[in-house]
Amino acid sequence: MSKLLPILSLFLLLAACGDPGPDTTNESTVVAVSPDTDASTEIDAVNDVHPLDDTNNPSGIDRLIEEVGIDGMGMAISGRWQSTDDPSSVIEIEEGSYREFYGGKKVSESSYRMTTDCDKTDAAPGPYLKLSGDEDEDRCFYLMDLSNDVLTLSYVGRGNTLTYRRPEN
Repeated sequence: MSKLLPILSLFLLLAACGDPGPDTTNESTVVAVSPDTDASTEIDAVNDVHPLDDTNNPSGIDRLIEEVGIDGMGMAISGRWQSTDDPSSVIEIEEGSYREFYGGKKVSESSYRMTTDCDKTDAAPGPYLKLSGDEDEDRCFYLMDLSNDVLTLSYVGRGNTLTYRRPEN
């Protein structure tokens, strides 16, 4: 038995060396929309999006901001989005209005604006969705990813990630 343990350990070590590990490629796509065009007609796909990348190379979302401006980002995120974690949770974003629905019933409505900073924290510059209105203080969400079908937000101060998809109907 004592001779079997080193052989088994060596076998496991060799087996682990052959594993390439998790795939870390990023296949995100960003939608770029000019402010005077319908969001469904003008799309600029940008691959290799790294929104939290702080190198000198602008991320896909940074390039989108350069193209349409921070105000144009509101048009890019417009529409109806359904939570990937809870299909009963839906948000609608349009023309400065952010509405939350649960089970088909509206549970809150806030005004929103896109901004490059969030007053609440010392968070890094970036695209933020800032909500004001129905609560005592503003809520900020960092825009992590945006494509034709996926919107990913990070709730600043809580750190949880919220991922939404456009519903098919």
